[in-house]
Amino acid sequence: EIKNGFGENVIGLLEGKSKKDEYIIFGAHMDHLGKAANNYVYYGADDNGSGTALIMELARVLSKHKDLKRNVLFIGFGAEEQGLIGSNYFVNYPTVSKEKIAMLFNFDMVGVGDGSIGISGVETLRKYWEEFYNTLSSEDKSKIRTGRTGIGGTDHTGFKLGGIPALSSASNGMHKFYHVPDDTYDYVDPKVFHSVGGIVEKFALFIINYEGNIIHKHRNEKNFIDGCHTTDLNTGADI
Repeated sequence: EIKNGFGENVIGLLEGKSKKDEYIIFGAHMDHLGKAANNYVYYGADDNGSGTALIMELARVLSKHKDLKRNVLFIGFGAEEQGLIGSNYFVNYPTVSKEKIAMLFNFDMVGVGDGSIGISGVETLRKYWEEFYNTLSSEDKSKIRTGRTGIGGTDHTGFKLGGIPALSSASNGMHKFYHVPDDTYDYVDPKVFHSVGGIVEKFALFIINYEGNIIHKHRNEKNFIDGCHTTDLNTGADI
């Protein structure tokens, strides 16, 4: 028998200096599968100790910048594996006004792979993502693979359904111990952390210090339009 219990989200705030009406969120889920009935322990080092470690390190690095424009929230979501419970709770009962949340950047499994980063959901921030991408070197661009983000899978879901732009990220390459007991700390690669984290830090500084406003007054409608496919039925190609 497994009795009901209480979960939690852990939230840290780094206050901005000038654009205090907009919040940038960096998130990752803290939980994993725990102990199975056969006593196997699912440690979850990559899934998702890695994402949790990334946002803590990002918080440490960003806290050294004394002139950040926007407020930054760092959220460790609880109970992701049980059905995105912690992130959905935050979206429904946010600790800051939902209308002031500019975006979420979520990290789930960023500790192994080939050193490149997969980022989905760029269609929800198309203008800002394209401006950021154009600032990067060819080497950094080669480390990024982008795509559209769907519904489900990880903690971006509630934000996207709530009309909040949301990016979701994982390191590219094999995650061969996904949801098995072998996902331990010695499997995680510091070089992958360094490569992925460098890209994330550059994006964080770009979006936190962006000169114009990020939140669009019609963002629900804009996100819907930006996120739609237009398809040529004669060729099957996306337009």
